[in-house]
Amino acid sequence: MTLDYDNQTLQEYIKSLAKQDIELVSDLPHNDIDALIDIDFEELEKIKNKSDSCLTKEQIYRRQEIIQRISDLIPFALVARDSKNNSWNHPLTELNPPKQKKNDRTLREFTIYKYSQMGHGELHEAVILDNSPRFIAYESEIEQVKVLDNIKQETRILVPPAYEEYPYTPYEFKDKELYEYIKRAKLENIESLYRQALAIVKKYIDQDEYKQILIAADIILSYFQDRFGTTHYIGVVGDNGSGKSTVGSTFDAIGYRCVNSTNPSAANIFRVLGVVEPGQCTLVLDESDMIDESPEIMAILKTGYDYSKKFARINNNTLKQEFFFTYCLKVIIAERSLSQFKARGLNDRILSFTTSVGDPLYDIKEITSPQGNPDREKRLRELLEFRKLMLVYRLIHFKNPIIDIDICIKGRNKELVKPCIQLFYGTTVQHDIENTLQKFIDAKNEKKSTSLEYALVSILCNLIGTEANDSLPVSRVWQEIVRAFGGSHYFDSEGNDSYPDEFHSTEYGTLYKRSVMKIIYDKLGAESKREGQERIRHVSFNIGELLRIEKFYDSEVRIKTTLKMADNKDNKDNRPDNTPIPKEENSVNLVANNENADRKDMSDSTVSYLFFDKSNRKDGINEDTKNAKSPISVGRVVLVGHTVDQSRNAGKIHRIGHSDRFYCEDCSLRDDIHFMRDHDCSGFKQPIKGK
Repeated sequence: MTLDYDNQTLQEYIKSLAKQDIELVSDLPHNDIDALIDIDFEELEKIKNKSDSCLTKEQIYRRQEIIQRISDLIPFALVARDSKNNSWNHPLTELNPPKQKKNDRTLREFTIYKYSQMGHGELHEAVILDNSPRFIAYESEIEQVKVLDNIKQETRILVPPAYEEYPYTPYEFKDKELYEYIKRAKLENIESLYRQALAIVKKYIDQDEYKQILIAADIILSYFQDRFGTTHYIGVVGDNGSGKSTVGSTFDAIGYRCVNSTNPSAANIFRVLGVVEPGQCTLVLDESDMIDESPEIMAILKTGYDYSKKFARINNNTLKQEFFFTYCLKVIIAERSLSQFKARGLNDRILSFTTSVGDPLYDIKEITSPQGNPDREKRLRELLEFRKLMLVYRLIHFKNPIIDIDICIKGRNKELVKPCIQLFYGTTVQHDIENTLQKFIDAKNEKKSTSLEYALVSILCNLIGTEANDSLPVSRVWQEIVRAFGGSHYFDSEGNDSYPDEFHSTEYGTLYKRSVMKIIYDKLGAESKREGQERIRHVSFNIGELLRIEKFYDSEVRIKTTLKMADNKDNKDNRPDNTPIPKEENSVNLVANNENADRKDMSDSTVSYLFFDKSNRKDGINEDTKNAKSPISVGRVVLVGHTVDQSRNAGKIHRIGHSDRFYCEDCSLRDDIHFMRDHDCSGFKQPIKGK
């Protein structure tokens, strides 16, 4: 008997499952439909996400698929059962709930925190105004604030949350107080607000300065996150007592509508972000050590950096499919880093750092809970005032156009850092923020260069060159991988290899033949085929694809910001604040007054200028150079058509990691091989001559 999947009842679906499928969900009462219907939705989610080491990956996916289908069918079965038990007069089946006439239906209410018609209309912010929940909007033409009880639309009513419905401290204003904040906000700009945020961060977070800069910049960015198509996440990892939760608490105190949750479920996140509009709030996810074990949360986080992404779910109340937005800035705090295998995609969206024990000036937890202490109450008022000032500033400048820039990097790296640079473009803090983002991008790319994929690319390129063949037996490929990793096999008491298709590597742990070959096929562009009379399975490699991948991992990513020429003529005030775009003389001063800017490019007569990172300074090597793993000395080697002379300084020139940049131990200059070959070394006052 063949069943139409879309028209199955819950009972029919259970009966259609194969025996092995039933065994996968043996912890559910599949023989008792009523007991199955009565399972709480949250409990069903826990059962669905429960891990079982005895199951294979395919079995786990199949189990989750079955439980999700059961979850989708339960609401219909529940309505059918209630209809039967209560003998309702009108017919009602599991698949055909009654439909109301369009004119007769009651409009559904949605509680939201902000609304702007997806950025195309007037911004409405939910606040507590004179002790009542209200929406406020700023009308720039008449410079007045509009107050609404709700926003009524043809198909729904949008309402602000009541005080007790807020998952965070609400923004509270008195009527006259609101206009005072409007006056103050008009005197501020992005740079002045950033400096205030940085001063607050330094009071409560005692970490390295570049970490403080990232936190302060992202606090400001959180108020404009819904003006950009993408955003990055902040990842904070540290031991107990290292101050990692303090980062979340400080963000919570002054960031945009921060919801600080401990080990949240997917349902919690959906409820907060809603179905109306992206960027409803900022999420601080504390104690998130196990999020890489939840496929549903991983899917939310991997799509939540993109403004347009949605997540489909069945609403158990309306029995309709709804699409939840997942986009917002997120701070992920944990005691351990996320798995490089399970959370590879998520790690690529995170700018992460490790916290260490510090001694901040004030304890943010004491300040946010002052317990009647006058000094703490005063500092709490400072935090709340800054928070309200930022909201009003957002309200006034939300519709200001944002200037488009070119930062000379592509792909995911651009998606993560460009919005922040756009926000601070043309300010005197732009250079500091670029240097900070560069440091995080370098750290993220360094992790990529030590990944299993990159190691496999190098092994395979060498193997293809040795064998002079791009089609090799799978056994030969596996043998070379085991040898290159120095892997150790598992032997029984008689000395036989117990598990020939797996081995233990020092750096990557236990590797399995099936998993490694899947990476080679899926990510490195190889194909599987059988050759010869014996039909032996071979791996056919695309040499061009391997070289492109190798170049991607080896390439250096440098942020260099310029204004896009297409916008140069008319975008004079193209910023989300009232900071003017710098003129040529301001650009010259910004570069000339910066001790770290050794070069400048004034190719565009109005605003196009380049800030250069601290790697070019002549008074020392930056931390990236000092910490570079296994620098490769360049003695007498031919590279890009040039030879570095084995002279007094030649042995002191080293490659930085896997990049195409080099540094000199004596004078600490960093540049490409062309420059370093002929540079005038201040250490010995002798140039390195080419041959």
